[in-house]
Amino acid sequence: VTALGLLGNAVGAYYLARGEMLTGGIWIALMTPVDALDGTMARLRGEASDWGAYVDQCPIVILS
Repeated sequence: VTALGLLGNAVGAYYLARGEMLTGGIWIALMTPVDALDGTMARLRGEASDWGAYVDQCPIVILS
């Protein structure tokens, strides 16, 4: 789920960089909740870990 969120947000960023604000905004709006779900899913399944938290933050730091 983290990879899907990263990929979708990267696509959105690509469109925003090209000046296609509506398309980029739609991608970002659709993918941000997907990216937010991975931590919740891991906690609900009892699979939360420090490594997962680290990996989840990497795309945010890289794209910032």
